Amino acid sequence: MGQDIVVQPPLSSEDSITSLSKKKLQIYLINYSKKVELYGDLVNENIQKLKDINQEKEIKIGLLNSEIEQIKVITTDLENRLEKSEERIDTLTLQNQNITSNSKDLELENIELKSTIKRLSDSIGNQKSGNEEVLKFVKDFYSSLELTKEENQRNYTYGDVKFNLSRFNSMVDGTSKYPIRVKNLTGEYHDRYYISLEKVLSIVKVEGVFLVFTEVNYSISEMGDFINLECLEIKNNSGTLLLSVWNDVNLLEKETEEYGDYDKISSEDFYNSIDY
Repeated sequence: MGQDIVVQPPLSSEDSITSLSKKKLQIYLINYSKKVELYGDLVNENIQKLKDINQEKEIKIGLLNSEIEQIKVITTDLENRLEKSEERIDTLTLQNQNITSNSKDLELENIELKSTIKRLSDSIGNQKSGNEEVLKFVKDFYSSLELTKEENQRNYTYGDVKFNLSRFNSMVDGTSKYPIRVKNLTGEYHDRYYISLEKVLSIVKVEGVFLVFTEVNYSISEMGDFINLECLEIKNNSGTLLLSVWNDVNLLEKETEEYGDYDKISSEDFYNSIDY
């Protein structure tokens, strides 16, 4: 910081002021004053440097405090995340325990389900031949009430086609319940009616009776074509299948003739026309 300055103290009382000339005293005082002034400048310079250093330190401390605050915020956020992660881990652990427990339950259910499937499979295997027999009965039942359209046309033209009811009668007994339409389908004017089985929807066995749901087409002269949903109840009488009950469920579709008021035909009109 510059040359070292040595400040000498004033003359001690031991020195004899009187021994010095006034000129020497003045020179001494002038030099002393300069030295004091120079020392003061150096002291001020050092003080300013200390202030500058202190200001820099304060700036650095401020920056460090700012970084510390940021670190605190980050640390708090990380702590919150860690807490949530721990809660999530606890939740997942509990879920995993539940899944493990459920998995064991599912294994037991799976074993029971396989056993049930096997029993059902065996039961279906046993019923399959029975259902095939029922299906054949249903097809034969409806076909026993059918004549070809050619035969119906011949009867319409010549009136000499007699309907053979022997097949139908072999499928019913004295307790069978069926609609009046059988008379119309097989009677003198059977050429005006045509019935045909469209499809068998399902076969279900309930308390020893087969419930068979069917879609049946009826073609009625001067009215149109109709698809009717029906249910046949079929019983097994000592190894012989017989019709127990023939029920209508509801009319599904209709395609009426283009002329007249046939487009206004209702379900009730349809049933009245075949069961009068």
